[in-house]
Amino acid sequence: IDSAGLTGVDTSSILVIPSPIQTVTLQPSNNTANELNFAVKGGLDVSSHDIDLDAGAWTNGGQAVFLRGAFKFDLSNIPSNSEIISAKLSLYSNPTPINGDLINANSGLNNTMYISRITGNWNGATSTWQAQPAIQTANQIIIPHTNLSSLDLIDINVKDIVTAMVLSNNYGFMINLQNETAYTIRQFASSNHPNIAKHPKLVVVYR
Repeated sequence: IDSAGLTGVDTSSILVIPSPIQTVTLQPSNNTANELNFAVKGGLDVSSHDIDLDAGAWTNGGQAVFLRGAFKFDLSNIPSNSEIISAKLSLYSNPTPINGDLINANSGLNNTMYISRITGNWNGATSTWQAQPAIQTANQIIIPHTNLSSLDLIDINVKDIVTAMVLSNNYGFMINLQNETAYTIRQFASSNHPNIAKHPKLVVVYR
């Protein structure tokens, strides 16, 4: 409205284009620096790299053995201010188990296990059972017991865990039994397994 009381109207349109949705699929091979079976035998550290990542409790030579698998993916290409739309983790039962009874990837009366976010730094080449990093119990995933000899875990929803990883320094995942009772184990293929289709896989959708 001008000084003479005349009115003029104009209309403008604003088009808001949302950030493009992107998908990153991570399934590295020979990811040794970012994988480790934290393991102890009779109080002695026996942490190692092999073709498996395990959550288990067994005996060897009459001594108790405990295993907790740790692994990380490189999330550095995902901006820290991204919105994580979905994150799906897949772990594949080791078809050639090298622990437990050497036949079944899964054993035990209650092999319920956790998938948790690691909250402390660790190094796949130098870390030990005695100096293993802490894990976060909030948002950890409970994987129920199975009587099946082999059971792949496909597209486990780890959105909350990955969101926290992107906002922090990552540090990765750990798998461990809910109850570390002897002769109980879950064995999954690591990135060193000869079958590359069975390497741990993480698919993240973000914008």
